[in-house]
Parts: sequence; structure tokens; C-alpha cells
Amino acid sequence: MFPGLRLLLKEILPGATRLGVLGNPTNPWTALMVREIEVAARTLGMQVQRLEVQRPTDFEAATARRSNLPVITGERNPLFQGIYSSRIELKQHMRETERLLTTAEKTAVLAQWLGAPSGHEMTWRAWEPALFNVTHDLASGVMTDPVYEDTVRGYEFSERLANEMIESRLATLLDHIDSRGEGIALAVFNTLGSSRTDVAEAEAGFAESGIVDFDLLDHQGNVVPAQLLQADRFKDGGLKRIKLAFIAKEIPGLGYAIFRIVPRRSPGTSQTAVREANADPTFENEFYRASFDRDTGAMTSLRIKAGDWEALSGPANVVAKEEDNGDFWELYKNLDGFQNVVMTRPLPVPDRSKALFSDQFHDQQGTTRQGSVFSEYQVRHPFGTNSFAATVRFYAGLPRIDFKTQILNNDRNVRYRVLFPTTLKKGKAVHEIPFGAIERPQSQEFPAQNWVDWSDASHGIALLNRGLPGNNISDATLMLSLMRSTRIRNYGEDGSYEKGMSSDSGLELGKELAFRYALLPHRGDWREAELYRVGLEFNNPLIVHKLVPHKGALPARWGLLEVSPANVVLSALKPAKDGSTVIRVYEAGGKATPNASIRLHSKIATANEANLMEDPGRQIKVRNNTLQFDLHPFEIRTFKLRLQTGRLQNLQ
Repeated sequence: MFPGLRLLLKEILPGATRLGVLGNPTNPWTALMVREIEVAARTLGMQVQRLEVQRPTDFEAATARRSNLPVITGERNPLFQGIYSSRIELKQHMRETERLLTTAEKTAVLAQWLGAPSGHEMTWRAWEPALFNVTHDLASGVMTDPVYEDTVRGYEFSERLANEMIESRLATLLDHIDSRGEGIALAVFNTLGSSRTDVAEAEAGFAESGIVDFDLLDHQGNVVPAQLLQADRFKDGGLKRIKLAFIAKEIPGLGYAIFRIVPRRSPGTSQTAVREANADPTFENEFYRASFDRDTGAMTSLRIKAGDWEALSGPANVVAKEEDNGDFWELYKNLDGFQNVVMTRPLPVPDRSKALFSDQFHDQQGTTRQGSVFSEYQVRHPFGTNSFAATVRFYAGLPRIDFKTQILNNDRNVRYRVLFPTTLKKGKAVHEIPFGAIERPQSQEFPAQNWVDWSDASHGIALLNRGLPGNNISDATLMLSLMRSTRIRNYGEDGSYEKGMSSDSGLELGKELAFRYALLPHRGDWREAELYRVGLEFNNPLIVHKLVPHKGALPARWGLLEVSPANVVLSALKPAKDGSTVIRVYEAGGKATPNASIRLHSKIATANEANLMEDPGRQIKVRNNTLQFDLHPFEIRTFKLRLQTGRLQNLQ
């Protein structure tokens, strides 16, 4: 720590008052730390008169009094690139837990608005294990087996509690919806801050035999295409229980729309997807025409109809398995660096002469399924000593292409990457980062949030991920790291690792892991494609609930709020301890945005600006239950509102 303290005191923080972030995630402030600061100061001819541990707001207030602070731009990524896909289950748990807990907070606002308790203490009880696991060793997965197992238990506890809270809070909302009408009512709920169109799946059962089909109707009574996924039948062949998929259009922000499954004793409008083995694996919708190798499952062509261009330069959705003798921290080699060393070695596309590729293997030919809502291709075959399975799905009316890949790993010291070689030879690589996006160099693996994009002057291709942070673009090829088989090799015992402690579960032996990601070819760049919204939609599926028939003050389609324009994204919506409601938004397109707005379908009593610690600031004007404000590029703004509860009249 000593050299770092000298740098901190002498060069980075000149002046009589020194401010800095100091400490260790596994150790609290100790007398040793205080002595080290005092010794470092004396060697520089300084005298420490007082040491204080302060809050972020104190830090902000002190720095605001300085006019000569240096401005550091850019980022320090990538660091320790092995951690992005080591113990990948932890990254997937983290993404899922964040989704569930932020959804629990949003539904708590709805429940509180309807007069139910906010459940603030229960929400924080669920957040605590998840936030504890964000410390860099736990989130990175660089731990021994007992610590890994404890970390997984923490995530599972948070997820279980979050699911319970979501169910309870949505039940409060559903109790206030007028669900009377023909058939079985389904509420399709959107947890994001703006209206969206996306795929939804639902299950329903019929008590009477003799039902041969059904219609799906929207909230206005219009027929919606529905695709039957599964069906259990009575002895007479009638439908007993069904699972269906449909495209739910324009579901309001933080709101819902009612759909109805109407049983029919004669043919209705639903369709069962046609499933064929050994069929021509070519698919077409209004956006694309795609072809696959019927044996290996590789996507061989993706023709984009808008602009009539071919997106792929070679077989895509192909997984490469490479030898990787690194540890949890580093790819291909053992840890030998420090936190402040930025990785510079290039990470190119895997070499076919040095790696195994999933399209080198085949078994039985793949299966196609084509229907009115989606078409998909499925394949499963060996992958060396392992196994590989892939499902690719194309939707009617939805430009996103969804992928699910499963790998059963039996090999030690390997890594798996999925590849999408593109025809865009001269492009820019842009990655989503927290509350923004950044252009990054090629041939380096970086941690990305929900998406990476590769675009030239006219069009591009985005790769979306769900809990898979390791992203790289090299030689016009989009690459996503799926998993690694590795463990701790050499690490000093002073780093909390005792001799003989195992980390072998990081080898992922005998596990079949599933990975979800998506592709979105588009016109223009990432801003024109509004990838900040597309990435959130992919990571926050629509929620579907059945309703029993009852009266209610809420109509068949309703939403609490609408955030606009499109580049303003809702980051958080939650009850505060004092009974107010916290709303946090950010500008996601990197451009100044005057007159952004948050419109609520609820009476706002008062509204205040707030800081990131949610301390209230100046009061702001509200007109027609709408907040209007300006945003700088990538700026974050937080507001605290007082909503009048239980005001359900005039919502029709």
C-alpha cells in the first residue's frame, strides 16, 4: 500500500485537505492503515493532523470547493480478462438477481400507490446478499469452493425472496383490475419505463372436455396470432392444459394490457407450429431470410431485407473451444499483474488450427419449427468429449433474433466463445457500460452491460447478452465468452487462501450450462437502433399472470408512467423509507436532451430533485403530473415524488 499512498498524497491530491478512496474489501479500517498514512505523509514532509472516514456526500462537498482538480477521462478496462467468464453462473445470477430486485422495487411502488405497505425492510433484506456479492472477488468468481457455494446460496436467497415479493405486489395490482369478460384473462406486465412490443408466453387450463381450439383476443377484442407450444388433452382429444406464445404489442410503461384466451368447440385461430426433422432449415420473416447448416446448426446466411445486404461473412453462432491454462484472473496464463496494469495483448478470433469448433461435429440433423408467432431451428450433437445444443428463434413483427446455447463440459482448462463473423469490414466497436456507452478498441475483451455493437456508416449488428459480460470484436467478428474451465493455480496464502483449499468446481466438469444472447442487425449506428432499450427488453421479459373474473377500478390497459424521449431510460423506481417515491433516469444516447419528461398517471403532490444518495434537494415544478427537465449526455438525474395514493377514479 505504501507506494500508492505516496502517489495519492503527493501527486493526485495536493492541498491542505486530502480526499481519497482507500481500503480493502475484506478488511475494515485499522490502526495499521492509519499508521501507514502517517508514515507516508512524513516521508513527504507533511503532517497528518486529523483523519476522518466520510460519506460520499461529504466527499462531493469537499471536492466542489476545489477549482483545480484534474479531470481523468477514459477507463481502466480491461483488467483481469479471465474473470469475465470464470464461474459464469455467478454473472448470470447477478444479472437475474438485479432484474428481480429492481422489479420488486417497481411493483412495490404500484402496491404502495394502491394502499399496500411498501415492504421496504423485506426489499433490503433481499438486496443485502446480492450487494455483498458485488465485492470484486465474489463477483469475479476468484474464490475457493466453500466461498463459491456460499455466494450461490446468497444469490438464491435473494432471488427466492424477490420472486415472492413480486408475486405478492403484482397480486395487489391484479386485484384492482376489472377482469370480467369472456374466457380466461391474462395480464401482460411490462417492468420498463416506456411502452414496448415483445414476445410473451402463458399457460392456461380448461375444466371442460370438448375444447378443440381457442382464440386469443387483445384488450379491444381483436384477434391476436397465438402459437400453441404444448398441449395436454382429455381422453376425447380436447384441450386440457395449454402453453402458448404471442406478440404483445405496445404494453404501457410500468403497466399492463389484458388479453383473453377464449376456448372454442370448433376451429379457432390458434396455430400449432409445424415441426419437421431433416427439413430445409431456411427461415424468413418481414426482416430477414436466414439459412442454417442442417447437420451442425451453424447459421450460414442472414440476409437483411432493409437495404438488401448479407450480414454474415462465414458460419455464425459457432462455438470455439480453446485450450486455456490460465487461472480465474487471467486468460491463457497465470496471474502476474497488478490492478493498475491495463491488458494490451491482442485477443484475436480463435484459430481453427488450434481450437475445436462446434461446426466440425454433427449427429442427427436439426429440427425446424415454423408458426405464426415464431420459427426456430434446434440442433444437438457431440462437441469433442462434450455436447453442444442450440436453439435459434425468429419472431413475426420483432426484429430481434434470440439464441439459446447449451454446453455440457467434460474438459479441464478450456474456454468457450461464440462467434458471429460479419461482412462489415470497417466499423466502430461500441459497448454499453453502466449508464452509458463507449467506443472501444478492437481485439480486446471488455466487460459490456447488455450489448455490443459493430456499425459502419450505413448499418450495423448488435450482440445482446444476458449475464455474459465478456465481449470482443476482432476482424469484423462479434465474439461472446460463454464460459471457462479453470481454477486457482498459484496464489499467496496472505490473500485469504489457505494451502489445500479446493477451487475445482470452477472447472465446470459435468455441468450443462445454458447461455442466452440475441442478435439485432439494424440501420444506422447504435443510437439510431436504440440499443439501450433493446438490451433492456431482452434482459427484462414480459411477465404474464392469469386473473380470476372480478370488478376493479383499473381498466384493461394501463401504465403508471411514460419516460420520453427514447434516449431517456428509467434506471430505478422504488419506495423510499419516508414514504416518497424515488425515480432515477439517465440519458443513454450520449447527446444533450432538452425537455425530457416523466409523465405519471397518478396525482403528484410534490417533487424534489435528489442526489444519488437520494437526499432531497430543491423542489421542482410539476405540470399535469409531468416532470420536465434537461439532460446532459449520459447524465443521471434522481427525483423524489409524493404520490397521492388510492386515486383510481377517472382511469378509464
